[in-house]
Amino acid sequence: VIVVFKGILTTISLLSSPSSLTSIITHQLFNKNSSLNMEYRRFGNTGLKVSRLGFGCMTFDTLDQTLELLEKARSYGCNFFDGAEAYGNPRGNCEKLFGDAYEILRNRDPIKWRRSDLVITTKLYFGPSKDVKGVPFGYFGENELGSSFKHIQEGIDGALKRCKLDYFDVVYSHRFDDVTPVEEQVRAFTKLIRDGKAFYWGTSMWPVSRIIEAYWIAKVNNLIPPIVEQCQYSMFKRDYVENVYLPVFDNRYNIATTIWGALDSGILTGKYLNGAPKGSRMHKDSRLAAFYEKIPQWKHDKIRKLKDLAENKLNTTVTSLAMAWCLKNENTTVIILGAKNAKQLSATFECYEVLKRLDDKIMKEIEDILQNKPVLDPSLFNSWGRQKRNVRERSML
Repeated sequence: VIVVFKGILTTISLLSSPSSLTSIITHQLFNKNSSLNMEYRRFGNTGLKVSRLGFGCMTFDTLDQTLELLEKARSYGCNFFDGAEAYGNPRGNCEKLFGDAYEILRNRDPIKWRRSDLVITTKLYFGPSKDVKGVPFGYFGENELGSSFKHIQEGIDGALKRCKLDYFDVVYSHRFDDVTPVEEQVRAFTKLIRDGKAFYWGTSMWPVSRIIEAYWIAKVNNLIPPIVEQCQYSMFKRDYVENVYLPVFDNRYNIATTIWGALDSGILTGKYLNGAPKGSRMHKDSRLAAFYEKIPQWKHDKIRKLKDLAENKLNTTVTSLAMAWCLKNENTTVIILGAKNAKQLSATFECYEVLKRLDDKIMKEIEDILQNKPVLDPSLFNSWGRQKRNVRERSML
C-alpha cells in the first residue's frame, strides 16, 4: 500500500492475511534520512499495535537529554514509551521529565507526537518519595510500596500528574505483591481501566502461576485480566522467555511481552570489557551504579567471542547482534531499549538490518558460544505424539 503522509511518499507492507499480527512501515514517516523499517505488532490478545522496539525512560536525568532521547526514538518509528513511578532520583523524577519533554515535543510537532498514535505506559509498586540523607533513592512509607488497592489508585493519579497525561495506555504491576491478595490486585487494576485512567494492565516479573491465577480471577468475577508480562530477556538471561512463561504465550492466554535488559544493562555492548567508562550507568559516579554488581569474567569471555562473530561475519556490532537475537524470538512483542544519549540509542536501532542475516548457521554459532539454552522438562512440555497440524498417508486413514 502506498500512502502520502506530511508530503512524504512512503509504503506500508502488510502480510497477506487481513488478521495479520504484524505490519511494517518505513521510518520516513518521521525521519526523511532514515532507511530503516519498523515492525508493528498486535499487543497480545488486543487490537493495540506497538513497535517492536520501544524506549525505556529509566535513564532520564535532565530535560535536554530527555528531549534528545525521545526525539531520536520517535524518528525511528518507535511508538512505545515505557516508564514507572519508581524511575529517577528521587523516584518519580523520570516521569516528571517525560511529562515536561512530551509537552514541548507535542507543541513542536503536533502530528508526529499526537497522543492517538503513541503507547505510553507506567508501572506501579515502588511509590515515589523525597530524598532522605543516607538512604539511596529515599524510603517508603508503609502504604507506598506494593499493590494494595489504596496504593494503585493513588499511584496512578501521581503518575498521570507527573507525566501530564489524561490516561496511560498500559499500566503494570511492577512486581508481584505477596502481601496483597491477588483478587484485590486484580480489582485495583480493573478500577483504573473502568475509571478511564488506563486501557490495559499487565504484570512485571510475576510468577507464571500468579499470572494465570489473576487471569481466571478476572474471568470468574467479571473483572479485567492482565494482557502483558514485562520480563527480562537477553543472551545471558533466557529462562523467563524460553521456559518459565511458555504456558501463557499460547492461544489460551496470548500474553504479550515487553522485554527489558536485552543488552544486560549495557554489558552486551562490549563497552565494559576494559572497565566502566565515565558516563556509563555502572561508572562509580552514576546514580544507577548501586544497582549493579561486578561483571563476572565468563561474561567478558563470551562477549569477546560474540564481538568477533559480529564484526567479522556480520559486519556489525555486538550491540546490534544482541538486539537482533532478541527480536528473532517470536515470543518477544516489544524490546525496550535504554540509553543515556542519542548516539547509543541510534546504535541499538541498527539491529533490524542484522536480523535479516541471522540464518540457522549463524544462530547455531551463537548458540555454541552461549551454551545456555534452557532445557525444558519433557514431562511438562510434551504433546506425546499429538500435533496441532499434520499430514497422514492414505494407508493410515
